[in-house]
Amino acid sequence: MPSLTVEEQRSSILKRYPNARARYRFAGGIRYLCVTLHIRPTATNRMYSILFAYAPDRRPLVWVMSPEPVKEVNGKPTPHTYRDGSLCLFDPNGGQWTDADPFVDTIVEWTRRWLFHYEFWAATGEWLGDAVAPGTEADAATPEGLKEAAA
Repeated sequence: MPSLTVEEQRSSILKRYPNARARYRFAGGIRYLCVTLHIRPTATNRMYSILFAYAPDRRPLVWVMSPEPVKEVNGKPTPHTYRDGSLCLFDPNGGQWTDADPFVDTIVEWTRRWLFHYEFWAATGEWLGDAVAPGTEADAATPEGLKEAAA
């Protein structure tokens, strides 16, 4: 299956989330599509402001902007996050996501699922989501200052 272009990814996000804010930012010499949108895990959960940063051939970056996630519960750090605070939504070496996959059907929905598990973890200290923890190689792939430039 051929990769989707950045513009195709942008269009599909804006079609489903017309109130999303999409713009382009450069970081580390790479042009990123940065999208901010508001989602809630379920109808009864709180609303979250989420920042997505995407560039072809790169791991999509996702941050919860508000409300800011708690850093730890019962002395345990927030599961499935990288050092820069971005979310670990899938195993980047597991072939679970490629540029051919619609961002809105995968990364956005996986973020919704992550938020659902996060809220349960914040209330109980137990993470019920996937068990593969993020690796350190993905941490090194986040360009310095991208989150701040995109926000």
